[in-house]
Amino acid sequence: MIHDRDISDQILFVGPEDRVPKLRRLSLVASGQSDLGKLDHREIGQGVRCVLFTTDGCDADLKAISALKSARSGMLDLVALCDKDLPLARVRALTAAGASEVLDSSMSAQEIETALQVLAARSLTVPAQPAQTAKATVFAIAQARGGVGATTVAVNLAVALAAGERRGETPRVAILDLDLQFGNVGTYLDVEDNGGLLDLIAHSGVPDAGRILQIVQTSAHGVDVITAPSVFVPLSSFSIELAWAIVETLRARYDYLIIDLPHAALDWVGPVVEDASALVLVSDSSVPCIRHAKRLCDLYRETRVALPIEFVMNREKRHFFKTETTRDAEELLGVQVAAWLPEDTAAHRRAVDFGQPAACKRTATRKQYRKWAKRLAAASAGAHEAKRESADVQ
Repeated sequence: MIHDRDISDQILFVGPEDRVPKLRRLSLVASGQSDLGKLDHREIGQGVRCVLFTTDGCDADLKAISALKSARSGMLDLVALCDKDLPLARVRALTAAGASEVLDSSMSAQEIETALQVLAARSLTVPAQPAQTAKATVFAIAQARGGVGATTVAVNLAVALAAGERRGETPRVAILDLDLQFGNVGTYLDVEDNGGLLDLIAHSGVPDAGRILQIVQTSAHGVDVITAPSVFVPLSSFSIELAWAIVETLRARYDYLIIDLPHAALDWVGPVVEDASALVLVSDSSVPCIRHAKRLCDLYRETRVALPIEFVMNREKRHFFKTETTRDAEELLGVQVAAWLPEDTAAHRRAVDFGQPAACKRTATRKQYRKWAKRLAAASAGAHEAKRESADVQ
């Protein structure tokens, strides 16, 4: 339903009149402008909390998004309607500029209305943040070989980060299980698959943030999770666009995002790793495993030379003096061992059988996980502070 200008209305539409969606339950305010760049923030009533606009992702619209967000101190949702064939780089640019959602213009009016309602509900419960607020620190967990314990490391790192450094501190942590065929993050956290990720894979097109957040589940350990499908799905059924949509949605709403990757070189895995804050490479000290780790490092550094790598020795006890094997491994990979996580068979079995990760119990490995998590958290805080100072200077 379209109404004349009224500051009590919540949604303002900017775009050609023939592209106005015919909503039934929500009212739209016709702005009279067909171009977001021509909209003056002073023309937006204080009662307006959302602007729905058509765009082709041009630079002028990106500047307009940033300007509107800044003028309203982030207290304004900007929802872009764009063609489904818009390049991924342009979609990402819209989000980076401050767009709250990017919707497919071919969606039905009912689908658009549902997405706007989800966004409105989320805005009521989640405090609005300035557009420049730092996004989550993302750790992509890769395994040098199958069975090395990458999922164990991913889950325990997430639990350790969620514990926080200080009493009363509750970082928001999410873990995304992208090991589509053999993922068992849910098992370690005692969370059953709700079928959400499978639905997203089966859904045609890129889902909006509201739909993605609906499949997130909460565990008893302070970590939210998107579980891998409980049924077998082809790895090729996942796409770069879907991976990016899920990751960007989660990183915008959490302090830390842990991604458990499959042991395979796929077209959608590379971009996920390259966009991460750091790659956590889980290995052991065997020669074949170190060689595989070297291949992975070379693969991901082809497109991101300065990719930070956290090299983790799992199920290995740290020696007082470095062994020759360790020195050779560090020299070959060009990184130092970031953490030594000793074998703890009892804790591993407890996690698998009862959903109680080692990092949440008094175990031999909890101290190591929390020490490692504390260092990562400090490094993350330092990086965010440096970005803020850089932005202030500019």
